[in-house]
Amino acid sequence: YDLLAMINRFRRRKQYESLVARGYQPFAHGGTVAADEDSNAGTGGGGREGQGFGARRLKKTPVPPPADPRVWQLRDAITTLIREHQFPAAAAKYLELRALDPTQVLAAQDQLDVANQLMTDGQHAEAAAAYEDYLRAHPQHARHNDQVPLVLSLIYARYVPNAPRAIELLQRLIPNMHDVRQKEMAEAELAALLASAPPPEPPAAGASPHPRPPA
Repeated sequence: YDLLAMINRFRRRKQYESLVARGYQPFAHGGTVAADEDSNAGTGGGGREGQGFGARRLKKTPVPPPADPRVWQLRDAITTLIREHQFPAAAAKYLELRALDPTQVLAAQDQLDVANQLMTDGQHAEAAAAYEDYLRAHPQHARHNDQVPLVLSLIYARYVPNAPRAIELLQRLIPNMHDVRQKEMAEAELAALLASAPPPEPPAAGASPHPRPPA
């Protein structure tokens, strides 16, 4: 099964869903996009709240800027590059951002775009870290997305050895999968991982396999 082809199909689908969420009308003349009220709101996408056309006028507690102004500059650059579909350049800037501040996580779709690009570029360890940050920081999005844990489990099974994490991801994912082909692939991968897992260590000599509970 072509993992990169799956990532590319997933990326195209998510880009389309993002456009639709912003008001894209694919059957209108030329295709139109409504003003995105959230495009510059908040801090997740690198923009500043209240700036930009159509920004929501919401009263929120201001978020203090990071100590290093380069963090905002890099976040803004990443957001701009992604909107221009310059994914390799965005991924490179993301790695700069992570080197500067490893706690930084992008907005959900931006984080996913960067992780997918890192995977496409063969930067497997960096891609795994980016996917893990996506799952950790955006659980509300990850809950409805079985592609990310699937790709992450395959990275751990094939490129960045971490069999326990791969098994954990697959065991949690497989019961909820709907795509028959991908489910078969995930089941085969899980079976191979379990078959190659080392057997549990026997109890130490003289130790009871069923220790008595304390009195």
